[in-house]
Amino acid sequence: MARDWATINEYIQLLEPFSEATKLLEGRGKVGRHGAIWEVIITFEWLLDELEQQKSRLSQVDYNDPDAPEDHLKVHVNLAHAKLSEYYYKFDDAPVYYTATILHPHYKLHLDALWGVPDDHDEEKDGPHYRKDWLPNNNKGFIKLYKSYKEKLAIEAGRSSPSSQPPTKKPRISSSSSRLAFLQNSRKLAITQAEEALDDEYKLWKRQPCLEEDDPLSLNPVRYWLLHEKQFPVLARLALDIYSIPASSADCERTFSELGDLIGTRRLRMKPELISALQSLKSWKKIGIQPVPTATIPTTEPSDDLSKIIAQLEQFEYI
Repeated sequence: MARDWATINEYIQLLEPFSEATKLLEGRGKVGRHGAIWEVIITFEWLLDELEQQKSRLSQVDYNDPDAPEDHLKVHVNLAHAKLSEYYYKFDDAPVYYTATILHPHYKLHLDALWGVPDDHDEEKDGPHYRKDWLPNNNKGFIKLYKSYKEKLAIEAGRSSPSSQPPTKKPRISSSSSRLAFLQNSRKLAITQAEEALDDEYKLWKRQPCLEEDDPLSLNPVRYWLLHEKQFPVLARLALDIYSIPASSADCERTFSELGDLIGTRRLRMKPELISALQSLKSWKKIGIQPVPTATIPTTEPSDDLSKIIAQLEQFEYI
């Protein structure tokens, strides 16, 4: 009996991280978290680390002890690690996950530290490290994606490509006798030269310090990039497009289930426009969108008042 309970407790301990990860990635966060695509690689790294710790611990268990868990737990942990690693390597074919992580204001250097080869690794003695090519290969995918956005914005601005632009002329220092004007122009010249030396807004952004994890803009990276859109136009466009991708299909499946509950046997003649309006109102209410006061909206019919529509729908249990 003691051996059975030990095995059950081991499985509970093993499955707790997977339960938390599932809730995290299928969630519907209100501040850009829980279900966000930038959490996927970080979550996989955490799960792999948990399994590696379990593998290390179970390899030291004496299975001849009557109170020890059954030895098949070790086999299941190894199989779980192999399957998770199989899915993990598929990220190499989907650079959006890597891009979503490195464009996060808090985690932008996280993978550099996590995937870097340890300084004490002796390649001549131990052979190439298994993480040796992770960063270069993923960076190639990011650079390809980044350049496509850079060229797209250049075309939208009326240029054929960023490389065909004429070289930027260095601003001339004013000949004004004012010392203050001279210093200001000198400072602008130095900044321009530094930016031209970088010649890449990603390198310029990456040199900025990471935000703290509890910073409001770290909790909502979409708002962060909206605020930095003018400073980093290419990165902002790329980040906002990627962050609009859900981390999983759970939210879509949830919407289908809600529509199934909405369209019952007594509502089969509802028009698509009405169904769309009801689902939109329901979604707006969930995320906290409040109706605008009627005093600020010139209405011609009472049905234009969003609050009245919601109240009427709630009476018929549409919401």
